[in-house]
This record gives sequence, C-alpha cells and structure tokens, in this order.
Amino acid sequence: MDPIPTDELRPSLLVVEDDAWMRAVLVDLLSPHWTVTTASGGAEALKVLEDLQPVAVLSDLIMPDIDGLALCDRIRSNRRLAHLPVMLLSANGTGEVQASALWTVDEFMGKPFHEAELIVRLKKLIARSAGIALGAPPTSPLPSSGSTTSPAQLRALRRRIDEAIHRSLGDALYTVDDLARDLAVSPRQLRRRLLELGPLGPKAYIREVRLKAAHEMLEVGAFGSVAEVAAAVGMAPAYFSRTYRAWAGAPPSQALG
Repeated sequence: MDPIPTDELRPSLLVVEDDAWMRAVLVDLLSPHWTVTTASGGAEALKVLEDLQPVAVLSDLIMPDIDGLALCDRIRSNRRLAHLPVMLLSANGTGEVQASALWTVDEFMGKPFHEAELIVRLKKLIARSAGIALGAPPTSPLPSSGSTTSPAQLRALRRRIDEAIHRSLGDALYTVDDLARDLAVSPRQLRRRLLELGPLGPKAYIREVRLKAAHEMLEVGAFGSVAEVAAAVGMAPAYFSRTYRAWAGAPPSQALG
C-alpha cells in the first residue's frame, strides 16, 4: 500500500489501480476531496479492507491478480463490506463491457476520463449510497430494520423485494436506485435490509432473482432459445450465458426444455 498523507477530517476512499503512474494521478486528483488509500491490485485491496471502511471503492477493471469485477463480487459477498459503492475505471469502455460491468458494480467510467466528471460522479455515487438528496420517498416504505425479526416477517420482506424486481424483470436498465425507489427506501437502507436476508448486496440480489427466473423459464420451455430467455430477464445474451453457467454450474442450453 502506498503511503499517502491523510486528512482525518476527510472521508476515506480506496483506490485500486495496478499501474503506478495512474495510481499517482488518481491520488493527486482525489486527495483534495477524500483521504485516499491505495492498493495495487484486488488481492491487496481486500487486505486493506480488513481494517479500512471507506465511503467508496474506485477500482481499475483489468488487473493481474483479482480484477475489478471479481473484487466487487468479493466485496458484495462480505457482510461487513456489502454496502460499499464500487466504481470501475477501464480503458475498454465499449457498450457491451460497460453493460456487463454495471450488473455487478454501481458505476462505470471509461479511460481516458474527464477529471471533473470523475469527481462529480464519485460524489454523486457516494451521496446516492448514503441516501442523501435523493428526494422524498413514495408512500408505503419498507418497515425499519428493527421491526423485521421473525421468520415470517423476513419471508414477507423477501417476497416484497422479489415482487418489485419481477415487475421490471425484462428491463435491462433497472438499477438499484430503481428498486430502492419502488420500495420507498434509500439505496443505503435497501442494502441494510437485504443483509437481513443474506450476504448479497442489491446488485447481486437483483442478478440472483433474474437468474432464478431464467432457470424456471428454461426448465418449462417458456422460450425457444437461450437468447429469448436472456432478453426476458433483462440480460445481454453473452453475459447471461456466462453468468448463468457460473451460477448453475452448467450452460443455460443444458437446461433449455
């Protein structure tokens, strides 16, 4: 970990970048706004996160040990860290790469980036995660976390969240912010509520619901092709096939009825 002068009054930000020059550029750019801690790869970042609780993680996508997507998956599977917003930077900023990344991370930005835009997008991401300046929520919010204690209440909570996702199942642009809005909570509250149900953060949970729905569609033969099933659950075909195989241990074509 690079030694960085810090200001204890500033919130902490973890920057994960394997290129030393780019890491230095990001530190210079972001230090006026956050106390920046750096890691040179995903494995080092996970070690840093054992002791650090930053307001966000800014990571490169392509790294030699644990890449940005895998790092985000590890963060989401850790109950203590699952709420952290993650933003990826990548020189491979094609639409397909960005769309695939946004299933896992909270924000994506291509390289080269505009410095002012990066700062603004990071600040908005952090504010969004904290539930700041998101506007008044609609009526009928989820009950507070303290009131959800019994198994029956947990089942009702899961059912309500699942129903909200299913209503927009085919919408590839349906985000964590959309789910939080539909449930009348902030994204940060949504993360806390989901942690009552298991280790998955909001993005991973939405993906899990989509994959379970796809599995049912495949088994009953609701569609004639894997591509049609992918579209029905709001996922790009290539990303769906790859993700489903990792999730189910077999390609979706094998389950196609």
